[in-house]
Amino acid sequence: MTNSIFPRLIAVIFLCSALMLGSCGGMKPATSGSGKSLYESFYAGDGTIRYFIKPLELESADETILIDFNVVSSKNDTATAIFSIFSEQPLKTIDRIEFKNDSAQKVPSELEKMFIELEKNNYESRYSAAIPNKDMKSIFGDHNWKVIVESNGKKMTFTPKRKTQKKIITLNKAVFMLVE
Repeated sequence: MTNSIFPRLIAVIFLCSALMLGSCGGMKPATSGSGKSLYESFYAGDGTIRYFIKPLELESADETILIDFNVVSSKNDTATAIFSIFSEQPLKTIDRIEFKNDSAQKVPSELEKMFIELEKNNYESRYSAAIPNKDMKSIFGDHNWKVIVESNGKKMTFTPKRKTQKKIITLNKAVFMLVE
């Protein structure tokens, strides 16, 4: 009789433990709508915070652009926009990129090619551009973006979907309202 109770007792203890662990593991804190999933922040010393804004997706008729940003919170600083354009042809040079919305039009003066590589069926052409913080604030101040890229005589106009527009609004409140 002792032999038949022991396996049942072990099974009951195991089952209870599994239920307790499962109920604790499934609990997540409620999200506050702060946009924390859209960026990472790091203390950089001297009262400065660095923000890494995760990629935002915009689309044109034939291409997609992903743009992420590195922003430093200190006054008169410059942010870096790092963008990848996915297209059927490699973009060996980019002549111009323009960030535009209903209240701002900003054209970074320096573009730097990072790399070009084949990703599945499209080329990923990755570039970076420096943008002053004051310009970043005006870009993020209005979610109706147009990003215009000119490359070898071809003009591509990228616009965000509604989901990306909501991210821009959240990032403006969570990051750019805090940047000097």
